[in-house]
Parts: sequence; C-alpha cells; structure tokens
Amino acid sequence: MHRTKKQRILLLATILLSLFIVPHIHAAADDEFIPTGYFGVGLTSTDLTLNDENLSQTYAGNDSSTFKQNGNAFKLFLGYQYDPFLGLEVGYTSFGEMVMSGNGAKSNLFNTDGIYFSTTVTKPITKNITATAKAGMFFWTLFDNADDPLEVGQGMTYGAGLDLNLYGGKERTLLVEWEHYAFSDVSLKDGDTIGVNLKFNY
Repeated sequence: MHRTKKQRILLLATILLSLFIVPHIHAAADDEFIPTGYFGVGLTSTDLTLNDENLSQTYAGNDSSTFKQNGNAFKLFLGYQYDPFLGLEVGYTSFGEMVMSGNGAKSNLFNTDGIYFSTTVTKPITKNITATAKAGMFFWTLFDNADDPLEVGQGMTYGAGLDLNLYGGKERTLLVEWEHYAFSDVSLKDGDTIGVNLKFNY
C-alpha cells in the first residue's frame, strides 16, 4: 500500500525525533570525541533529467510540449555523528513541481519529494572547514495535484560538500553541498542538487 504524503512526513518526523533523542542518552566512550547530533534546513537549486518521450506520451500525446521543473526546492535533515569520521543522516527533499508547456498554456503535472537515509563521512580540512561525503538510499514519490501518489520507487543517492564555520562557534555552521538522486527512468531519470543549508549542532 502506498503511503500518502502526510504519512511520509509523519514517518520522517518520528525518525527525526528518535535521532534527536539518541545523542542525549549516548555516553561518550572517551574524552577525545563526544558523539553529537545535528539538524538543518536548506534551499536547493535542482537539475532534473526528464524522460521527455514518456512524459509526452503520458500527458501530451505528442512531442511538441515541453516539460520543466517549477517552484521552490528545499530539504530538511537530521543526523548523528557517532564517530570522528562517520555518521548517519536522514532527510526529506522536495524537488518542486513539474510543469508542461504547450500551445501557449501551462499546467502543473505532479510534484516530487522523497526521504533519504545516508551514511556520512567527514574530514576536517582546517579549523573552520570540514569536507563531507554521503551515500545511501532514496525513497521517492510523484504526487498528482490531488496529492495522490502517481509513481513510487527507490534508488541510490550520494553527494559531497563543505561544512563552513562562519559564525565563530560550533553550534551553527553553513553546509554547502552537491547531491545526486537516482529515479526509475519512467518519468524522471535522475536529479542533481546544489544546496545551501543552515546546520545546527547539539
């Protein structure tokens, strides 16, 4: 049975709450490293690779229409750094709406979002700059205008970025990252995002 968008958000909220609690009940093994948690929110610039042939056959019936992403893309995430170099992260990514243009008219076809679970690797470069990398699984859904699921699937996700300490403390940093998401190649083939995220460590 397919989960609705509200059910998916509720599931993510439950997971995020669990990850938020874990660092506060986990004792540090030694004085050199203390496990920490973090959460954040960001805006992304998204480049989706479309299957134009399938979209035209499904929605337009011809090859004269064009398709593009529209609307804001954003992400929410929360993670747990349990090792100086390794961690776990879960997040929600919204890719905005897909719009069809043809014969002087535009129509919204569907919107896309998903939940990802990734293993993260971090490596300090300088005192205020840390390199990051991640890889994991991405569970996505295409919703129609009535918020009913049209297409669901899963694929790989991976990415890399820089965590910048611009604020003079460890509690808040700026995370700039690139991420890649794999779709099923039915409506969407894959997507790449460049995101600017405000990250809070606790």
